[in-house]
Amino acid sequence: MGQSDPTNHLHREFKPRHVSMIAVAGAIGTGLIIGSGTGLVRGGPASLLIAYSIIGAVVYFIMTAVGEMATMLPMDKGFAGYATRFVDPALGYATGWNYFLKYAIVLPNNLTAAGIIIQYWRPDLNVAIFVATFTVAIVFVNILHVSFFGEAEFWMSVVKLLVIIMLILSCFVISLGGQPSGQRIGFSYWRHPGAFATYLEDGSTGRFLGFWACMVQACFAYTGTEVVGVAFGEAPNPKKTVRTAIRQTLWRIVFFYVVGVLVLGMAVPHDNERLIGATKKSTSAAASPFVIAVQLAGIPVFPSVVNACLLVFVISAANSDIYIGSRTLYGLAHDGLAPRAFGKTTAKGVPMIGIAVMTLFTALGDILQWYQNPRP
Repeated sequence: MGQSDPTNHLHREFKPRHVSMIAVAGAIGTGLIIGSGTGLVRGGPASLLIAYSIIGAVVYFIMTAVGEMATMLPMDKGFAGYATRFVDPALGYATGWNYFLKYAIVLPNNLTAAGIIIQYWRPDLNVAIFVATFTVAIVFVNILHVSFFGEAEFWMSVVKLLVIIMLILSCFVISLGGQPSGQRIGFSYWRHPGAFATYLEDGSTGRFLGFWACMVQACFAYTGTEVVGVAFGEAPNPKKTVRTAIRQTLWRIVFFYVVGVLVLGMAVPHDNERLIGATKKSTSAAASPFVIAVQLAGIPVFPSVVNACLLVFVISAANSDIYIGSRTLYGLAHDGLAPRAFGKTTAKGVPMIGIAVMTLFTALGDILQWYQNPRP
């Protein structure tokens, strides 16, 4: 496992730009780019906008609270450590283990999604090949120095920012008449088929259920916003770095999420057959409502470009899953809420045993894929 550091502590080797970029782009993923289509179909553009605004406000309040605690009392135990310190070890135990299990279970899902995305170009290849390949790559990134992980996440986050900005601007230009036909859409889709959609029931009850379906989808889209709270444990000069990162949370929520779903609702009608069909597809560019907006405008080359970018999204998510899971186990171990072995680090401050445990969960990707597509 490597030589352990006698102090068994994480090293504060993230650069300020690493923390800032994780804060800005850490949560942007398939929940927004693909999942927002489900919310648009079920609730309509107005429900989607209201839901994203409400959940965004909640997320902002939570992140400012986390930032305040991390600035006042910098520690490397993550959320569970603060729950143990300020409330009760029982809450720290429940928070920590639930948080670990969440990322341990979603890890194979992200790896499988990466394989499915590549099958967009090579449907003849088995997804298990890509699961194994990407597992080796992200484990390699995580077992090196934490600054290497930070650098990898920094550049993948740059790609994520460029992609989401491109998609938002594309929808905005389309709605203002920048498409080949020159048709100015504006808010016409808010009038017909309407700002609110019905879900499961007709009338007011259906619109109410549609709104809550959007709330559920918005919660999923914002998942990962708290990742920067884990990174605070390895950030230099936390009193300055944390404050800068948290201040960037508000404009990120407003522009990427709230403005993003606003222009999406302007560019795509919620009753569009292609959009309804896309919500039933797997993770690929064809399932993205942003891509559908561009296709409806008559621009055909977009799907392949976005599909390649989505690959970066899911690899970044899987990379972060291993990082978060291993650091959560580390924090639990140092509070006496997990086996002490999880609290050991190498001389470079890497919790190698925690990374090994997370790596075991990647095998679920192959197992689930085998059950989904059994060989004769």
